[in-house]
Amino acid sequence: MSCPAEACEAASLIEKISSPRRGGLKSYRPGHVVILLKLLRAQGPLGRPRLTRLLGLGEASIKTLLSELEKTGLVERSGRGHILTEKGENILSAIEDTISLEEVEAPIFDTRSLRLVVACVEPPRNLTQVYLLRDYLVAAGCTRSVIGGYVDGEIRYPGVPEDIVELLKNTSVNRGVNIYAPPECQIPLIDSAMNLILRGCG
Repeated sequence: MSCPAEACEAASLIEKISSPRRGGLKSYRPGHVVILLKLLRAQGPLGRPRLTRLLGLGEASIKTLLSELEKTGLVERSGRGHILTEKGENILSAIEDTISLEEVEAPIFDTRSLRLVVACVEPPRNLTQVYLLRDYLVAAGCTRSVIGGYVDGEIRYPGVPEDIVELLKNTSVNRGVNIYAPPECQIPLIDSAMNLILRGCG
């Protein structure tokens, strides 16, 4: 299974935008880029003060991120802030055609959980593969997650107790890798999705 070329190009561009340059560290990550593009699509035009509040980043970080997005042609200035360009819409659509992130009623962490599905990536078949994904999430700040999906038509979440797997049967999607995490893990989940897409672009 491999990811579509459009998704590979989009994930690569988002990764490039959020990568540090000249030894400096950026306070925003791929997840922030995707969320910002979604916000501009849904609510644009939006100015820096509002984006600062919505994304939880400092104003200097938002200014730098918007500058990067302008340089790559994903957003442009409008009278009252920034709006998504056609190129930005195409990049966001390519990502959304490949990943799904939504809140579901799966009371494994609290009453609700976020479920990320990366359709073009095979679910893990063993604990070693789960640990690779989990370690990436932990490094990105998400310490609790459940990772698996359908393998050969059978639901599998390696290393997860059967009672939890039973809870997930009603919400798991029968394609790609399924990752469940608490709602506060939205940014790390999108970060991991970009990473998974790039790994699936071989």
